[in-house]
Amino acid sequence: MIRTLMELVEQELDEASRRLQELLFEQAQIRQAQKYWRDRRGDVMAVDQLQDAMAIEDWLSFGRKADRELKKLEEKDFLVEERITDCRNTLLQLARRQKLLAQILIRRQDAQRRRDDRRRERELAQRGTARQAAKEEAQRWH
Repeated sequence: MIRTLMELVEQELDEASRRLQELLFEQAQIRQAQKYWRDRRGDVMAVDQLQDAMAIEDWLSFGRKADRELKKLEEKDFLVEERITDCRNTLLQLARRQKLLAQILIRRQDAQRRRDDRRRERELAQRGTARQAAKEEAQRWH
């Protein structure tokens, strides 16, 4: 039973580790997109002089779009960060559960070993007693 539970915990650990890797990859993609939009917004803002009102409007429009995209990405990043934290906490809980199950298994094995040792000692003692009784019986007949 304990071994089965340990196998299940091991499977959960593998799944949680896989999920964590996916979340970290997703977070890296979000941060890459954030960098893109920050860099692009910075490029547009670096223009020293704009030639006409159309360029100014384009610049403002792109700045607003970049701000919206960055806001969306920040929200996604926050949510992914929460999921990463939850996943890491799950991994910690599973590791604790795995350690506890291993301790329980060791204790049960030790208890079983002690029971087996006591049983063998009793059997040897009974054989010794039977042998002694047989010797005494044999001596009485002689």
